Amino acid sequence: MNKLLLLIIIPFIALSCTDELDFDGQTKKVFKGRLIDEQGNPIEGITVSASLHGGETEVVGTDVSDANGEYLMVFPDAQDERYASLIVNGMQYSGSLSPDYSYYTIYNININTLPDHTLDFGTSMLFSPQNGTTLQ
Repeated sequence: MNKLLLLIIIPFIALSCTDELDFDGQTKKVFKGRLIDEQGNPIEGITVSASLHGGETEVVGTDVSDANGEYLMVFPDAQDERYASLIVNGMQYSGSLSPDYSYYTIYNININTLPDHTLDFGTSMLFSPQNGTTLQ
């Protein structure tokens, strides 16, 4: 009887799955954006991480930019007041760094005030190191 019930329920569960994110907007936060190079071309393969800061720093999401340069992270809402950081192409939490492009971090993002629990960072340009400047 239990096997028969599983055979009936499993197809309905499989059919209800979609490629779109399905989440409760009150319990999840979403960070998304797009990375391009200096010529405006999308950059694939850049690691992007989100971390929460409270008593400790905690990585809550990591993604790798796709062929369109887009990244998307969904992570649980913090239970206490916390700030977040977005790390693009940085080693500190992801452990990887593309030497072909610059890196940056955005600190002190107040995740408690995000409209629709989503923060769209829009399009960000990464530069090649040979076009950078070193301050001394």
